[in-house]
Amino acid sequence: MNAISHKMEGRDWALLVLLSMIWGGSFLFMEIAINDFPTLTIVAIRVTLAALALNSFLLVMGQRLRYPPKIWKSFIIMAIFGNVIPFSLIVWGQIYITAGLSSILNGTVPFFTVLAAHYFTHDEKFAFNKIVGLFVGFAGVITIIGPGALVDSHHVMGELAVLTAAACYAVAIIYAKRFPSLGVPSIHAATGQLTSSALILIPLSLLIEKPWLTATPHFESMAALTALGVMSTGIALTMYYYLLNKVGATNTSLVTFLIPVSAIFLGVIFLGESLSVNQVAGMGLICVGLLTMNGQFNALLKPRQI
Repeated sequence: MNAISHKMEGRDWALLVLLSMIWGGSFLFMEIAINDFPTLTIVAIRVTLAALALNSFLLVMGQRLRYPPKIWKSFIIMAIFGNVIPFSLIVWGQIYITAGLSSILNGTVPFFTVLAAHYFTHDEKFAFNKIVGLFVGFAGVITIIGPGALVDSHHVMGELAVLTAAACYAVAIIYAKRFPSLGVPSIHAATGQLTSSALILIPLSLLIEKPWLTATPHFESMAALTALGVMSTGIALTMYYYLLNKVGATNTSLVTFLIPVSAIFLGVIFLGESLSVNQVAGMGLICVGLLTMNGQFNALLKPRQI
């Protein structure tokens, strides 16, 4: 088994930014899908489309998920904490709060991850640069959205739902570290997790929400839900597992700091929106936080010997 390197290389940063753009778009997709679909149905369709896409890919590659019950138990646990609970909570929370506020609350994942990694792993303990980087980066997220978003919100339950989802993501990030030692490739881990999620959520949505009784959805909602499942879940989760196996849990969780930044750039590119001063300042803080957490900011400040 290859050892995990916690040093981020150029390719890793590029994948992290791309992943943040894909996941940043997921908040927008959910915002659109909520108009026509109930909560569990959105999540069930999302994970089912992703599971079908990844299983089809494995079939084309001549691979199958042939694992003993012990591995499938791990897939189910990952499904519960990585998909079923957090996806449902975020969709439900966005009924009451905006996608922007949801993304800033989702940015607390690294806080929960650093805390969990310190107590439940042997190779990702507290370090001064990680703590400083976390606070600087989270300050950047708050700066982008605006501190008033949290103070003025009257939808406390929606906020708590997304915060609980963030804590679940942290648990999933730490738990997923076991798959390399079990000999499970990234694509298999993602496929097994999503397949388990679909098997859990399909009957739940059918029993609780009876989606066939809802009105015919609009094309925009159907397109958003398709993108949410295939791109923002199936493809994104495969990238996530690759990064997790290569650079560790804490570095991988940094993607949540970049999601609001990606959302802003997507708005500029596709919607013609402009950047405000607080958004530029926030992105600067996030960059400093990322560099500090990865130890590269100290390296830049360290005088070089001639």
